[in-house]
Parts: sequence; C-alpha cells; structure tokens
Amino acid sequence: MPPRARAVRKWVFIFLVECREEIVQEVPKILNTLYSYMQQSTHRPFLLRAVFLLTRFHQEPVISSLLQKSLLMDSDTVELWRSLGRSILGIQILRCLVEKLNRAGNDRLGTDSSPCEQHSCQTALETLTITRAISEVVFALRSTEELRRLLPHLLPSLLRWASEMLGGERQLLLMTSWKQLHVEKPCRIFLSAIKLVLGKCMAQKWTQLLEIWGVWARLEVPVAHPEGVRLLTSVLLNAGVVSPCLVKNLLPWLNSCSVQLRMTATAFFAEVTITREEALLPWQWPNICLPSGSQRQKSSKQSGWSCRNSRHLSTPAVAPVHSLCGEAVQGARKRGLMRTGGSPGERSSLARVEYTCSF
Repeated sequence: MPPRARAVRKWVFIFLVECREEIVQEVPKILNTLYSYMQQSTHRPFLLRAVFLLTRFHQEPVISSLLQKSLLMDSDTVELWRSLGRSILGIQILRCLVEKLNRAGNDRLGTDSSPCEQHSCQTALETLTITRAISEVVFALRSTEELRRLLPHLLPSLLRWASEMLGGERQLLLMTSWKQLHVEKPCRIFLSAIKLVLGKCMAQKWTQLLEIWGVWARLEVPVAHPEGVRLLTSVLLNAGVVSPCLVKNLLPWLNSCSVQLRMTATAFFAEVTITREEALLPWQWPNICLPSGSQRQKSSKQSGWSCRNSRHLSTPAVAPVHSLCGEAVQGARKRGLMRTGGSPGERSSLARVEYTCSF
C-alpha cells in the first residue's frame, strides 16, 4: 500500500475516534459517503473498518441510516450488516434491531377492545426491512450463547409479525419494491428469520423435526397457522428454549386487539399446558437415522399414529414450564384475560388452557 493511502486511512480512523462528539449530526452523511465507495473492492476492508468505528460511537444513527436503504438489499448492504454481525458489536446491533421491531406498529397492539386497523404499507415495509437486517446479523453472529439469551425477546417479535402478516399480500401487491423481492407471502420473510435463529439456538435434531412435521408450511397458511404454532411450541419445549421470560412476553397477546395474535398465543399456551405426554414412533425420534418418506408413511398407517397425535415428546423440559404457565393463567384470569368475548375457537382453546393447568 502506498504511504499516502496508508496515511489517509490512518487519518480517517483518528478522525472518527477523536471527533466523535462533533460529528453526531453528520453521521448519516458520513455513512452514505463510505457506502458510495463500497463499489471499489480495493477499499472494502478499510471501509468496513470505518463503518465499524462509526457504529461503535454512533450505533443508533448508523443502524437507522442503514435501515433507510431499499428493502431490496444489494450486496454492499448485506456485507455491511454481516460485518457488523461478525464484530464485537454484533449482539448489541441485534438487540437494537429487536427493539426497533418491537416498537414498530405498537400503536396497533393495544389492549383496548376496539378492533385494530390494517397495518399500513409503511409499517409493513419497515418491519420487513428490519427483519431482513436481523437475518443478516444473525447469519454472521459468532456468539450463539448470547443469541440464546436474547431469544425470549427475539422470537416473540418475529412470530408476532409472521402472524400479523398472514394474508397480507394484497396490501403490498402494488408496491414496486415488494414485487421485485419475488416472495409470494410477506410472512415467509419472518418465518425464514425464525428458522435461521432457531437453527443457531437448537440442536440439528430439533430443526430436523420441524421440517419433518411441516411446521414452516403450516405457519404461513392462515387456516393451519394455529396447528403450526402448536407443533413449533412442542419442539421448543423439548429443546429447552421456552423460558419464563418468553412466556411472560407472550402472555399479553391473549388480550391483544389483534385476532391473529390472540390465536397465536392461545395455540402456544394450549400446547404448553398439555399434561399428557405421548411417546413417539421410532422413526419420529430426531436423534436416529430417519427412513424414507414412503416408509414413514407406511409405518404411520400401520400403527394408526400421526404427527398430529404423537408430537408431544417425553422430556423433563416440559414440567417447569407447565408450572409456570399455570401461574400465568391464574394471573391472566385475575386480569380478565380469560374473557368470553372472543371467537368460539378462542374460547375453546382458552378453556383448554385453564382446564389443563388445574391438574
């Protein structure tokens, strides 16, 4: 590297560190300037380092500026998110993105009895952009232990919008940026992020079981979504990733003004509070070699079992959560969350939650 180029890079690094307080208002402009030079491959390591330093001292402005980029992330934007995910700031960046996703559309997540209006296209695109950024950061994240600790907050955020976006293709159909994504269903982006997160937080045998049971396909179909949530919850319980914090974060959904969130929460708690544990067929155990699909189907028909009635695994992980859920339902009953104003399906499932917690 020529001496002049080395001197310029050193000066830029010193400038970003020493003048960090004076350049607060200019952070978006500085980031855009660095981004414009990303096309020159010879400068990429230097530019990524500069963006890292800028993010270290101005995390919120940098993240907000990156989220202003188009929903159609180009390779440069993807590389920026992944480089931040690989850095020591990775988990902090992810936590900031989760907070932004939680705040998006919060005015429509109240607990009043008035019906919620449809989410605007602006809110939909905002959540989709944040979720794509989360996926890139998680993909490059090195610390899986930190990701597991953040899971009780990250999973509800992604699952919330996956539920809210069910059947939301029409409102995005006229938007050019959405058409160019070539994604049929908006909820699929959130489900892909959940799949990526769980792939890093759980053993492969559990993620494989989710594929066998067709959980992801069910979750993106409005009619099959509750069943998909139940199957997902069953695997999460036995993988040991359902924590008190996760239950606490999902409990307010039982009284949400959103029908989708109420159904999702009802399905979750109904599965958590099941007391009768059923054994799996040998081919359904996730830690053995699985036979072909035709053999599984034949075995299922001969025994009269199916994935629907044999999904509950027998592990000690269910007991503490069942006890916790019982306390949660008692608290919900005191606050009037076990209301009778919901749909017949909701009242039936909620009654099932209350009944199973009584044992």
